[in-house]
Amino acid sequence: MPRLNRPRSLLARALLSGLAGVYFFSNVAVVHAVETAFWNQRRHAVRAQSQSSADEDKPAPLYAQLPASVSAPRDLSVVLDRVPPQTTTDLSHLGKEVVQTTDRRIQDVAKTLLPYGHIRFVRQSKKTDAPLILHIQDVHGNLEAQRNMAEMLLALARDHGVRWAGLEGASGAFATDEFKPYPDQEPVKQAAELFLKKDLIGGPEFAALSSEKPLTLWGIEDPALYKDNVAAVKESLAEKPQAEVFLASLQGTLDSVKKTLYTEDLKAFDRNQTLYDQDQRGLGEYVSALTKFNGGATAIAARFPNVNRFLSVLGEEKALRFPMWSTTVGRWWRT
Repeated sequence: MPRLNRPRSLLARALLSGLAGVYFFSNVAVVHAVETAFWNQRRHAVRAQSQSSADEDKPAPLYAQLPASVSAPRDLSVVLDRVPPQTTTDLSHLGKEVVQTTDRRIQDVAKTLLPYGHIRFVRQSKKTDAPLILHIQDVHGNLEAQRNMAEMLLALARDHGVRWAGLEGASGAFATDEFKPYPDQEPVKQAAELFLKKDLIGGPEFAALSSEKPLTLWGIEDPALYKDNVAAVKESLAEKPQAEVFLASLQGTLDSVKKTLYTEDLKAFDRNQTLYDQDQRGLGEYVSALTKFNGGATAIAARFPNVNRFLSVLGEEKALRFPMWSTTVGRWWRT
């Protein structure tokens, strides 16, 4: 039996040896020659194209250049002159304030912030070398707003080299820098995510803890002035009952004057606004009532397309039969 298998073993060895030789020849021995020939062809093509394009106005296609490790192009104008001109970007979506400013830094920052917020007000210094200061409006207790604020700081740190952020309600350095030396930053980010969801930290703290770039937080409050303001708020709260009595009497006088001076339409408009301000009327009913003034729903829809979309969705919502849908789902669930 061993003698019968020997010819097959010799044949297999011969085939394997042949394949190994072919592989070595095509992938090791001559691969450098093939690559060199490839780049030589590209070199000749670029030179020929450069000579022919000197007599023609039509721009020629740009071929792949040699790798830097082989040979650097002698004249970069061959590449740079054929780069298409940069088109003018429409900045109208960034807001009127950003469009009107002459500070390019503000426009660049506005583009970075756009997915998470927008610039509403710009005050440009007369000094050309003045530093750029961004004032981000905070919405306390709102998780979505805190996430957007964190994303803004992360984008500023990543794209614009921002390394410092001043915060209200605090004084001095925050302790977020102490966690940066940890070799594994993933647990730090997970803890920051948990604290953010539980409203134990805000967006800036989350950004500082999860940023890959250094980002230092610094409380900018004056401790003495801060305590004085807290004391003033507490004193004003003690006088709240007296202020409410005064405002109630003032409101009564104002209501009597409205009955005499206001037209019927103005009375209806004022009543709708008052009910909404006092949380006695929902947003849908409030907006629907507004469409009855100033030319009606058609005129308002023409000026404010989003109002028309909102009312359309509101109408579809009212058309839904929630009790029947709830009963049907309940039966299906029990089944």
